Amino acid sequence: MIVLNFSHPLTAEHLAQVEALSGQAIERVIDAPARFDHAQPFAAQVTALVEGLGLSPAEWQTLSLLVNPPSLHVIAVTLLTEIINLQAVRDAARSRR
Repeated sequence: MIVLNFSHPLTAEHLAQVEALSGQAIERVIDAPARFDHAQPFAAQVTALVEGLGLSPAEWQTLSLLVNPPSLHVIAVTLLTEIINLQAVRDAARSRR
């Protein structure tokens, strides 16, 4: 599994807890602290942050990824909407109605 860390640095203890809880070994950690300019639109900054990770479209779709979101809730929500396929979530929810 690859950990995408958008928050504070993770300690060895944090990573050990993640492995224990997930049952997966961590292959690598990509640190990308989210430090945003509040005078600029967050969506564009999140896009740049995600693109800066260096993952290909195929990797986004096939790798086991764990996201440690940013501390600031507005950035975290914007980031997660970049990562989660919301249409797939919506379609799945409609099929359960």
